[in-house]
Amino acid sequence: MRPTVLFPLASLVGLIAATPSTSTEAGSRFAPLKLPGAASGFNDLDQIVGTYDDANGVSHGYLYWHGRTVALDAPHAMSTSLAGVNDLGQIVGTYVTAA
Repeated sequence: MRPTVLFPLASLVGLIAATPSTSTEAGSRFAPLKLPGAASGFNDLDQIVGTYDDANGVSHGYLYWHGRTVALDAPHAMSTSLAGVNDLGQIVGTYVTAA
């Protein structure tokens, strides 16, 4: 495996529709999130990235933002694992391809 920057978030903007936030500055509320797998990183924009395994045991990356989840896989990868996301929306992770 080799680390790589997978997808700048700017390329995903059209895939995710913004939804209103349910938190407030004063008297913040907390609500459980339904994530498809383990979260491994988040940023100040409330974006969460992580990895989940499908029914066949294949790992996929995901981005959760504004109540929506988008699967993110490196092109032609056998598995993808996302490790973090910075405040510019740049996502970093690893992937495995066939030899």
